[in-house]
Amino acid sequence: MFLRISGLSLALLLSGCGANNAQMAQLQSNSDMLRALSNRVAQLEAQQQALGEQVASSGIRVPTGITAIPSQRRSGVYDDQPIREAAGQVDGFDQALSVYRAGDLANAATLFEQYINQGGSGDSSRLNLARYWLGDAYYNQRQFDLANRYLGQYLREAPNGEKSAAALEKLISSLRAAGRDQDANLLTQYGVQAITGN
Repeated sequence: MFLRISGLSLALLLSGCGANNAQMAQLQSNSDMLRALSNRVAQLEAQQQALGEQVASSGIRVPTGITAIPSQRRSGVYDDQPIREAAGQVDGFDQALSVYRAGDLANAATLFEQYINQGGSGDSSRLNLARYWLGDAYYNQRQFDLANRYLGQYLREAPNGEKSAAALEKLISSLRAAGRDQDANLLTQYGVQAITGN
């Protein structure tokens, strides 16, 4: 009768390491686990190959060497922008947002200010979003007093708007950076209610 001894156990025995029974049991357990994992890897490889053959036989062409490129998620507010561009209806908001997304925060701020000063083309939701983006542009440029003004205006007008959580977080951070810890603490404690009074 032959005993099956793993390579590691055999090496330990031949090297003169006097392993006790507990160590031998642990080695055997580790060896068994390694064998089980190796079997699982072999099963997964076989499944992958079978799936590849199934895809190939189904006539679906899967490109190779292509990786997914992350893109910005577009919210419903901007989904009609390409349609408006094609129809020649691009307004100052779209232009300012494009400049902002291109990373030119100073020019984006100027364009958002122009859009706001012109009344936002009569669209109050986009006018208010322009306040958010303007505050964000100032925040990222470390112009905290201006960031505080526009982020606060956004929150006052849209306390439950799509950018409210981000605006509140940035406003608290901006107030702290401007040395207005007491105001930041009030916002932290009471949230948007500290601005709206509701």
